[in-house]
Amino acid sequence: MVNMIKDATNTRIVIGQNGLIWIEGQIEGVTKATSAIELIKSMAHTNGLTDRMTEFLKIEKKGEE
Repeated sequence: MVNMIKDATNTRIVIGQNGLIWIEGQIEGVTKATSAIELIKSMAHTNGLTDRMTEFLKIEKKGEE
């Protein structure tokens, strides 16, 4: 799922062993990646999260065009 976010937002994301998440890129991409990670955090316990993430990133991508 991290690779999906990286590809959709054109960012570089590194997740440390201590749980720290580092996001580099253009401000728009970083903002979208942060929103996506917050969504994952809030919905981690639900089924179908990958499908919802795909839809979220598609909607976000359409919004920038």
